[in-house]
Amino acid sequence: AVAAVDLATQTVVGKAAVGDGPVQVYVTPDGSALLVANQGSEESPSTTLSLVDAATLVETGTVETGAGAHGVVVEPNGRYAYVTNLYADTMAVVALESLTLVASVPTGESPNGVSFSMLPPAAAATPEIVLPLPVHEEDADAGHTEEGDAGEHEGHH
Repeated sequence: AVAAVDLATQTVVGKAAVGDGPVQVYVTPDGSALLVANQGSEESPSTTLSLVDAATLVETGTVETGAGAHGVVVEPNGRYAYVTNLYADTMAVVALESLTLVASVPTGESPNGVSFSMLPPAAAATPEIVLPLPVHEEDADAGHTEEGDAGEHEGHH
């Protein structure tokens, strides 16, 4: 189940019944729905993404995405959701209007999180990786930015 919590009182104000082992929740850009990745367990993986009405907390539909649905993100225009499938080594692309699977893309071993960017490529799913991240320091007197290497930092979803 997925719970709605009143942050002021820290009390549960509602619950939505969804698939087995819900692990990540994403709110659609218009705020009308919640997408819930139902991962299950490695021994008994779930394979679904649940669509839940945000106002009523009622599950309005599900779609099969692949074994171990895990990370979920929605494009800013709300047309497509991207779901990583931890045990299937894929990323599913789901058309939200029809709640149908339109593509399943191989990702490599155990894709975890997924992010969306307005810059190409638009969506990418990877296991946890180590990324070299530049450090930007602004010189207040000169008004310019200097870039340096901060070394390697772990990137997580």
